[in-house]
Amino acid sequence: MWTGSTSSSRTVTGFVLDDGSYWFLYSLPNTSATLAGVLQGRFTAANGVLSTASTVDLNALGNTRSEPAVAGSYQTKKTLTLNGAAGGTFNTSYSSQYEGTPSLDKLAGVFKGTYATRTTSDTVSFSINASGTVVGTSTSCTFSGKFSPRPTANLYDMVLTLTGTACIGGGGSVDLNGIAYLDAAGTTLYTVGLEGNRDRGMIFNGLRVQQ
Repeated sequence: MWTGSTSSSRTVTGFVLDDGSYWFLYSLPNTSATLAGVLQGRFTAANGVLSTASTVDLNALGNTRSEPAVAGSYQTKKTLTLNGAAGGTFNTSYSSQYEGTPSLDKLAGVFKGTYATRTTSDTVSFSINASGTVVGTSTSCTFSGKFSPRPTANLYDMVLTLTGTACIGGGGSVDLNGIAYLDAAGTTLYTVGLEGNRDRGMIFNGLRVQQ
């Protein structure tokens, strides 16, 4: 797990998975509590140099999608820097919270917060049971899916279906795949998911309101 900020004053929370894929969530400028988008792709790392492939920058609140040429540098379990994204340079430091153990018992509960797609932003409550099944309803969208603990990181794999004419763009429903992270205190949930071609997606962060 990597946390820090960008040169444009956005807060960053990032994850690099064992398969080389990465997900870096970023906030609005100077507003750390409001997620704005995600930088997602794949890393190749060697001798302190990061090369990326298939990077997508999906700014849900800005309704933009780009494919930037992102490169960077790293010190193992110390620092990671990315250049080339629209949000500016990403400067992050390693957090050992990534090395914890995910648990569906810890995740179960109700989380209320804000989600954003490229066509809407709204409040939703996610109800997650002890099996990882999640449901939720907002003004224009319904959510259903599943969280599964990852075996090699303090994260959850997420599959989520969004249904509603206005909630995702294009109408009907869309299936998203992504990840979820529960903070060390067990009070804040972050989720991000993209459809297969990564044209559409959803970001969410919310606070626990019920165990």
